[in-house]
Amino acid sequence: MSILVTLKNLSLSFGQKVIFDQAELTINKGDRIGLIGLNGQGKSTLFNILMGKTAADISTPPFIYDKSNEHFEIFHIPQELNIKDFKHLTIENYYLAFYPRLYEIHTELEKDYSNNKLLQEFEDLKGWDIQNSYVSYLKAFDLDNISRTVEKLSGGEKRKMALSIGLSSQAEFLLWDEPTNHLDIETIEKFEDELLSSRKTFMIISHDRYLLNHTTDRIFHIEHGKITSFKGNYLDYLVYLEEKEAELRKNLDKLENKHRRELAWMRQGIKARGTRSKKRVEGFENIKAGIADIKSRSKKVVDLGLLHSGRKSKILIEIKDGTFSYDEKEIFTKLDLMVAKNDKIALIGPNGAGKSTLINIFQQKLKLTSGHQKNLQDLKVVVFDQNCHPWKWSAKTYPFLFR
Repeated sequence: MSILVTLKNLSLSFGQKVIFDQAELTINKGDRIGLIGLNGQGKSTLFNILMGKTAADISTPPFIYDKSNEHFEIFHIPQELNIKDFKHLTIENYYLAFYPRLYEIHTELEKDYSNNKLLQEFEDLKGWDIQNSYVSYLKAFDLDNISRTVEKLSGGEKRKMALSIGLSSQAEFLLWDEPTNHLDIETIEKFEDELLSSRKTFMIISHDRYLLNHTTDRIFHIEHGKITSFKGNYLDYLVYLEEKEAELRKNLDKLENKHRRELAWMRQGIKARGTRSKKRVEGFENIKAGIADIKSRSKKVVDLGLLHSGRKSKILIEIKDGTFSYDEKEIFTKLDLMVAKNDKIALIGPNGAGKSTLINIFQQKLKLTSGHQKNLQDLKVVVFDQNCHPWKWSAKTYPFLFR
């Protein structure tokens, strides 16, 4: 198996925050890698380092970034597309936003399509192949009317464009950042099939655990400034972590038992112990440090508490026999639903089926065409949509978050 990329002695800090501390990794041709780690641990930063957008800190020994050859290409499909700078492009030609030279040629050809020199350069850069493949994927993902401009597309439509751009890329190594956000189940399944049938190397950041388990054969875990490499899919890695956690608990029990004995010795008076043993005191401190280290590495378990307690919950929203139409298109008919306090609901459906519309009905920004809706008195429905930016939150706009 040939090596594509090697990183060694990777160190990077932002102020006092250490992201990487002499980390290393090796990527082989054909690897299907799931990149995991807590938020803020460096997943997106690693992508930027691989793309050459972020430089590692100067270190001893020095940072090494070794590619298999100088023509090796890495292609990054970001979580959010740059619509603002390319809002004049149509869905059909938005792929040009990822190819600066092809974009320049396309702009010139719009002025003079008979320029054979530019047409030849476009072909030499594989422009026609990329375009045909991109449009083919758009159709496969059921993105219709591709002559529309991209400015007012939904989150799901933008993601379908992003999938098409990535899958049509001719680069050998693809970096996917949360590719399935805002997508319906059918599109995600099509995307999974494409990944599985592709022979390209890829690394993927995703909170979709099924996607990671279904499409990857290696896991990179960023934790405490290091990158742990594991051979296997996400489920295999979870089993490995459970076994590792059991071993940590076993070692912790041993250390805590020893710590209790040594603590009793430390608490004895000097006369009872005679002269204090410097070596034994140092050993006691090492035991305390070892316990702290194991506890810091121990997996944090969060109980999601998804099941109801069995007690009757307060009804927040109730809709009976509801219908809603938009521009003569019927979105909902005979809609009956109830949302109760402490419910945790996943809202799924194809793009355009009415998920966002239903949220707007909950907020009473849209009114039912017919039927009955009752919201709890003084109920406040707050929506964190796909374009929500946490840095814009404030006590004025979301007071309940700052109590």
